[in-house]
Amino acid sequence: MRIIGRVQGVFFRNEMQEFAASHNVRGWVKNEDDGSVSAFAQGLPDDIHAVIEWVKKGSRLSSIHHVEWERAPVDSLLTDFSIH
Repeated sequence: MRIIGRVQGVFFRNEMQEFAASHNVRGWVKNEDDGSVSAFAQGLPDDIHAVIEWVKKGSRLSSIHHVEWERAPVDSLLTDFSIH
């Protein structure tokens, strides 16, 4: 996923990590140099859907302008949801 808007410095990554972990989703989230945030998430379809819906709303202090996402191959090495 690529999340565009006011997403850096507003606890977006921390809150996404908490939300994803609470839905048994594995993956990662990180800040990009252009001010956006990138994320990779894998899990059961309903849980991924919940994460995508959360991303569209964002953290309490963020302002989401656009979300891009696409399907990707499963990464069997992931064991949790981390912040990079």
